[in-house]
Amino acid sequence: MKITECLNVEHGVFLDQLATLDHLVQQGAKPEVLAAVSRAIAGPVERHRELEERLLYPEIRRAWGPEFPPLDVMEREHEEIQDALRAIDSGRFDASTVNRFVDVLRQHIHKEVNVLFPMAEARIPAPRLEEMANPCSCCAHAGPEGGCGEAPECH
Repeated sequence: MKITECLNVEHGVFLDQLATLDHLVQQGAKPEVLAAVSRAIAGPVERHRELEERLLYPEIRRAWGPEFPPLDVMEREHEEIQDALRAIDSGRFDASTVNRFVDVLRQHIHKEVNVLFPMAEARIPAPRLEEMANPCSCCAHAGPEGGCGEAPECH
């Protein structure tokens, strides 16, 4: 399985979670409920972002060159998502902050699925994309070349 496919599986989960969060906002859920659900989504989203920025994005830059505007947009959106999550985590937020988190993440996922990942797959050889999906490469402690040493299969 390619890393783009692994990340897209996570995208599907995030979209389901965002639908739930959006529904809670529309129903006027209490801020503490919105914060708790947002935090539950935030951990996996942060791990996902780290994988993209540590493994996939550098490979895309190598394939397309250092000046690649679509990737610049994705990185800015990562910052916007983190800003919204920090605001929610601080406790100083309202429904519009949660809506911003939901909207930016949804749009970001749409762009990755429909634009960035197909472009990556067009230029990065499939074996390299598969190598990046290796469980050791996807480990939170892995270095740029993978292999965290924490699992028996890692070297």
